[in-house]
Amino acid sequence: MKRFFLIAMGLMLCAPTTLLFAQEKNQIFLRNVSTGTELFVVDGVVQASKARIEITTPIDGVNIIVDNRLGAKITRTTVDNGTDKKDNLLYVEIDMDRFGRLKNAVELTRRTYEAFEDSVDRQLYDFGDEVRAREIYLENSMNEAEKDWQTASLVRIVADQNLYSNEETIPTDVMANLSGRQRVLFTLSPLRQEVTTWGNEYLRYMDDAAGLYKTRKYAEALASYKRATEVEGISEDQRSIAESRMKKMEEYSKLKQAATQQVNAINQMRKEADVATFETAANTVDYNMVEEYYNAAIANFKSLLRETDPNDEYYTNMVNRLNAAKEKLGVVIMGKVVKTDYKGGKIVETNASDMWVRGLTFYDEKLMKKGMFGDELEGGELDGNGVFRVQIPRNKYRGLLFIPKPGSKIKENTFFRLDGNKHLRSKISIKD
Repeated sequence: MKRFFLIAMGLMLCAPTTLLFAQEKNQIFLRNVSTGTELFVVDGVVQASKARIEITTPIDGVNIIVDNRLGAKITRTTVDNGTDKKDNLLYVEIDMDRFGRLKNAVELTRRTYEAFEDSVDRQLYDFGDEVRAREIYLENSMNEAEKDWQTASLVRIVADQNLYSNEETIPTDVMANLSGRQRVLFTLSPLRQEVTTWGNEYLRYMDDAAGLYKTRKYAEALASYKRATEVEGISEDQRSIAESRMKKMEEYSKLKQAATQQVNAINQMRKEADVATFETAANTVDYNMVEEYYNAAIANFKSLLRETDPNDEYYTNMVNRLNAAKEKLGVVIMGKVVKTDYKGGKIVETNASDMWVRGLTFYDEKLMKKGMFGDELEGGELDGNGVFRVQIPRNKYRGLLFIPKPGSKIKENTFFRLDGNKHLRSKISIKD
């Protein structure tokens, strides 16, 4: 599932650094200079259904490239800057009704996916192929819609490529939060004109990493922070910030990878357990190991929750779902009941199928020898081979009581003591 939380991963609090450039071509540098209070007003009327991005630049020949789906109107003029040469002023006017429909398509796929996730309150291993396929389809649809939105909302700023080696884009967070009435102001400068700067390449890598971090793509964020450390001309403080975040991303990536592997192991082991017979279970089923995987996955997701954002809904949901699945698993007892008799000088075993299995909260040997005691259990009937499999609540029963059905040759009940909350696979012998 996809969730979002706020963390200032992209903001650096170190002092700016003067950079030296060896390349022949210059670069352009986009800076957001909005205060957040600017309104889009035309002839005294606030434009409630429109927004405008304004770019002021001394650079001639700047082009704005947008996707046709955005339906943006691009105009340009000039404005005095106090010198003999005027600045260029470029307007990107956006119809917010059309823009809203593009954005809502993404929100719809996300809400559909999240609603589906929330509706699945069964244990992880119970999803089944059909439900898993639906989940994958909805997640892919959401990812495709987000990719489509990123393409449609991309506003590229391109200068003369003979003079400038890069292009800029309006930041994705600005586009995502754009609303009617709004003016967003930018300046576009040749980078060499900046007396002091951090360098937009470094900032771009840091911003990319912060965005990846927010979507829990820690390995990708790690790679982006590493690229930031390799930018020439940055200060030691800037390098140190990127390196410290690399260490965090490496830690989070390992935690997430481990938790994911543990959940996959749980799913596989539970799936194998559901089809195992008493004989094959000896080699394929270890519910105590399943429980260890539950505990490990829960611990790793809790660590991610604690270390990244205590309010992250995705990790909170994973912890809750795993806890619920573990609780529902309870204690699994898989057994085979055999009747024993002494014939011809040797013990002869035959499968028992004429008994009930009930859960017992107390133990009184004299009282419980005959009669009906204990709680009915789901799966508490022996099959034709004397095999049973019950899941009982943790910390509730002291043992299982095997009670002969009417007409059985077995005359007395048999008590089987449980080993605390330990999952068991056992053969129970009852004297015929």
